Amino acid sequence: MKTFDDDFIVLSIEKKELFFIFIVFANIILLLLFTVVIQSINKMILISRIKRYRKKLRKNYYEYRRKLKELGTQSKLKDRVIFEQSKQKSLNSLISNIAHHWRQPLSVVSIIATSMQLYEEEDLVLEEIVRNSKTINENIQYLSNILDEFSQNIKENRNLKKEVFRLDFMLNEFVVNNDSPDIKIELEMLDTYSLYTYKNELFKALYNIINNSKEKLSEREIKKKKIYIDVYEADKNIIIKIKDTAEGIEEDILNNIFEPYITTKFKTRDVGLGLYLSYMIITEQLKGTISVENITFTDKKRKEEYKGAQFLIKIPRSSTPL
Repeated sequence: MKTFDDDFIVLSIEKKELFFIFIVFANIILLLLFTVVIQSINKMILISRIKRYRKKLRKNYYEYRRKLKELGTQSKLKDRVIFEQSKQKSLNSLISNIAHHWRQPLSVVSIIATSMQLYEEEDLVLEEIVRNSKTINENIQYLSNILDEFSQNIKENRNLKKEVFRLDFMLNEFVVNNDSPDIKIELEMLDTYSLYTYKNELFKALYNIINNSKEKLSEREIKKKKIYIDVYEADKNIIIKIKDTAEGIEEDILNNIFEPYITTKFKTRDVGLGLYLSYMIITEQLKGTISVENITFTDKKRKEEYKGAQFLIKIPRSSTPL
């Protein structure tokens, strides 16, 4: 039989259990609230940081665009300056070349005109007048030809167009259409070699070089007058070697042979201009290289030894559209 004391004890135990459960539940609620508060604070801090970073990023973006625009303006200005300098350099070179090639014939004309003025009337015979007039006319024609050559070169440069062609066909023209019967031209090629470049410009450059060799062979008393053209491929370049038996170029002008001012004789003054134009065509238009040296070599077929100048030309072999 239960007593009052027993009921009181049971009730006290139940209250203690309820109170313990309440305490645990309250702690859980407080922990959850604390967690939520902490997360909210962290979220607010994170949002604040994101805003600051976005503001900084936006500032850096506009600063980057400003600097990029400034650099673009500076680059355009720099390109413009380089372009103007290049034009000025080309113009100065053109004027210098024309002035150089005009100087000597103008001097001849001036000397003749002055000497004719000094003649007494009875001493100035018709024969001398005709001879002097002929000399003056020849020099004036030369001056006109110089202008025509430079004008034609400028005009052709504006209308340059690449094309595909076989190099052996071009080089055979120098052999077949050789207008110097006393000079033999021999061509040796390992392959046909098709090129994609400025055909007419390459022909003009090679013609000037071969013509220069012909001039030297004709000037000098050479028993066996020959020009050798060797062609092969190396490192994606077409190599063209042109050598002659003219006993070489004078050492004092060898290193400056491609300058437009190099002229050894008045009657061959246009040869210097031809080599200069060949150099400009190969290096600037064809993006190749050209060099020259005096060599001693042996004819493989005849076992004969010769001394002469060798021009070495390298032209990039384009892969498009071959």
